[in-house]
Amino acid sequence: AGANRAGTGAGNFAIPVARDGTMRGATGTDDNGSISAIGPLIYAGDANAWMQIRIKTDLVTGLSLEFGFVAAVPGSNAAACSDVDTPTVADDTAVFTIDTDQTIATMAFATGGTAFTDVATTLAAVPGFTSGTTPVLDTFYTARIELVGNAAYGYINGRRVASHTGHAVEGGTLVAPWIYCRTRNTTTHLCSVDYIAVGQNRNLVAAENY
Repeated sequence: AGANRAGTGAGNFAIPVARDGTMRGATGTDDNGSISAIGPLIYAGDANAWMQIRIKTDLVTGLSLEFGFVAAVPGSNAAACSDVDTPTVADDTAVFTIDTDQTIATMAFATGGTAFTDVATTLAAVPGFTSGTTPVLDTFYTARIELVGNAAYGYINGRRVASHTGHAVEGGTLVAPWIYCRTRNTTTHLCSVDYIAVGQNRNLVAAENY
């Protein structure tokens, strides 16, 4: 479902009724214009929730992009990770994030919990990324986030690139899959999603009731 949209000409994520189509949205041309989408709030680290997405943006400059799990839609048209340099992350969040307005302007993996320290790990040696740190413009890459209890793990193009073990995200808190894209200038940025898959372990007792 669309969560927020702000900016002249911004277009919500939409799925074309066509074979081999992708879900795509446009940020519009207002500086800091953004689009976002969120799924159902039914996943949890205690159930080993995971999310996998194949995603790209047509531009990688003037860009703020994040995707992963959040416990609530952030403030109006805001990101769940509002600061990478001095990690500031919404409670019970695990996202990949890149924001070229930050001093650290490459891809990072950020987590934060209600009673846990906010952490952002700057990525390196990512397969298929420019210099191993930045997505290639207009090129799909596959990312996966796994929640295991209170721990969170990030993978890109088949390689584990971040491990936040111990106290990263409260495993008992329900979270939802989340995608957020924002332009950091006055150029429209297009964000395309080839696919997104989300899952977790079933509650076998509850499942037997159906």
